[in-house]
Amino acid sequence: MSGYEDFIAGEGDQEQVEAALQSVVDLSEYYPSDSSSISFTEANTMVMEGDAAFIHQGDWAAGAYSSDDEFNYGEDWGQVTYPGTEGHYLLNMDSFPYLANNPSPEATKTFLSYCGSAEGQVLFNAEKGSIPPREDADVSALNEFQQDQFDDFTNADAQPPSIQHGLAVSPAVGTNIGEAFSGFLESQNVSGTAEGLINAFN
Repeated sequence: MSGYEDFIAGEGDQEQVEAALQSVVDLSEYYPSDSSSISFTEANTMVMEGDAAFIHQGDWAAGAYSSDDEFNYGEDWGQVTYPGTEGHYLLNMDSFPYLANNPSPEATKTFLSYCGSAEGQVLFNAEKGSIPPREDADVSALNEFQQDQFDDFTNADAQPPSIQHGLAVSPAVGTNIGEAFSGFLESQNVSGTAEGLINAFN
């Protein structure tokens, strides 16, 4: 994970980035040729129906599974930590913003305070399939998968932020990263994509 942390700090190593991209190319025979255009819902449904072996997603993907009584955690599906990322929990946060020109400022403050409470976070995440970021949250009412995720989260050695969800880099750098990745799954241009990713911070 040190390579990822160096990368989001703008100090990425091009050889390491190329090695990561090459792994994606090496695995290309195992994912659909139109994978870059498949929606999250479609890909997740493929897993649930047995048409795909796995999906790379956050814990919220489990929100769809919990509504299916015949697709059970530990029996029909599970979670695997990416090799080399043990002890790290990648962060992505949902947010409830306080809007400008708010017609009901006091009611909004009350609502947002509840959203940020341990109880409010448990209720929200119970429906979504994700977990509360508060270590004092009582997750006993959440399902087994969420409790396992919460345990991994609270015991993680590090919690690096997600690039894709705008936590790790500025919007401008995020746009540059997106442009560098554009077409990669089709072209499989490892060196060119790696160069674009390294230069995304310039």
